[in-house]
Amino acid sequence: MAVTLVNDDLRGFITRWDAVIAGMTSEPDMMWKQAYFHNAIKNFKPLSQDLAVYDRTPEGEPNRSYEFLMKAARDYLERKRLEKIRQATKKSVSGKRDAAPAPNRPTSAGKPQGICCDFQAGKCARGKD
Repeated sequence: MAVTLVNDDLRGFITRWDAVIAGMTSEPDMMWKQAYFHNAIKNFKPLSQDLAVYDRTPEGEPNRSYEFLMKAARDYLERKRLEKIRQATKKSVSGKRDAAPAPNRPTSAGKPQGICCDFQAGKCARGKD
């Protein structure tokens, strides 16, 4: 009962929830899990549409079950994971970088070292090599 959703960290909540359930000496009743899980996520805005379906569904129907709530939560996390991957891929394909390349610093011999961004364009000012 102490496992709660804090700061909208659904992934952390489900991880703690699964760990607590797995650590119990006996599997809790499905009605107990359904009631407490619903109570924990009922104010989580990204699941509001799924929770509206759950709340409208009569008792005993598949959409008013612990499995439905858990699937809705896990599906949301999967969508967020895939969106993060898509954004990272889009960013890498577009050529945008998170940080500037390392500056060229002279070595003790006076030659610059570091990344030569002009090399790929065939205009490296460092020399023939």
